[in-house]
Formats: sequence, C-alpha cells, structure tokens
Amino acid sequence: MEQADNARLARSLENAAAWAADEAPRATASTAVGQSIQSTPWLGSYTGLEIEHKKIGQLKIVKLADRATARSDDVITFTLRFDNVGERPLTEVRVVDNLSPRLDYIEDSATLGFTDEDEKTPADKARGGRITVDDNEQGSMVLVFELDEPLPGGVGGVITFKARVR
Repeated sequence: MEQADNARLARSLENAAAWAADEAPRATASTAVGQSIQSTPWLGSYTGLEIEHKKIGQLKIVKLADRATARSDDVITFTLRFDNVGERPLTEVRVVDNLSPRLDYIEDSATLGFTDEDEKTPADKARGGRITVDDNEQGSMVLVFELDEPLPGGVGGVITFKARVR
C-alpha cells in the first residue's frame, strides 16, 4: 500500500467513527463445523480459531465514510469492507450496522460486491445477499446484510450505502 493510500484510509476510518456514535457495525458467521465467530471493526479485529491443516475462516470488517462533517440534508456514503482472511469458508455471514439518530438510510441505496484475495479483481463466482432495514431503539435504522452463500477463504466483499443527515 502506498503512503497516500494509508492516509486516505485513516481519514475514511475517522470519518466513519464520527458518524457511528456508540454503535459500530458487527459481523457474525459460522464455520463449516458449526462454530460461531464474531467480528468487531475499526482497526481490523479478528476472531476465530485455528484448526489443523487449514486456518478456520476469520472475518475482518472495516467501516469507512466519505466525510466527517455535513449539514442537514447532505448525503454521506458509507462503505463496509468485509473479508474472510482465513482459508476455510464461513457460512451464515451477517453484517449489522446500527445508524446513529442523526442519519436516515436512503432506501435502495445499498450495493454489494465481492472481490477475490488480491482485492483487485471481481470474484469468479456470482454471489448475492439481501438487506433488511428496521427501526432501532435510537430513533434511526439498523441495517442487516446477509449473504446468500458461504464466503470462501480469501474472498471479501464491499457494501456501500447512503444516508441523509437529519
């Protein structure tokens, strides 16, 4: 990674933290042997167990935002990057993002894409997912992204969505 990329990534992480309040996105998944794993973001935290030959699936998640400040009615674009940095597939992958009361999710703005382990080319197999949006207890929305198929080792995804500042 080039030095300019590190600075841009750090700025985007700080932007996302400014909009997160006390709630950061969370991700959960199950391994092939039924073990449940969880991931909490910011500086790429990992949770998982290692099994004999291949490393068990490990989920990494990072949330970015395109700006740290905005006025009422401005639109913020958020990016949730998730990666299975292990070698074994993860099943039942869910990424949950609880928006702060300052934000309104813009309906149908969410997109989901996948990349292979070199992070530059689209994954060779089409995958899908779904999003559900519900009210949260803070006067805003909770977004739940669920993958339809297992997430292989070395494969990641990018979720983008937009929210309007109240």
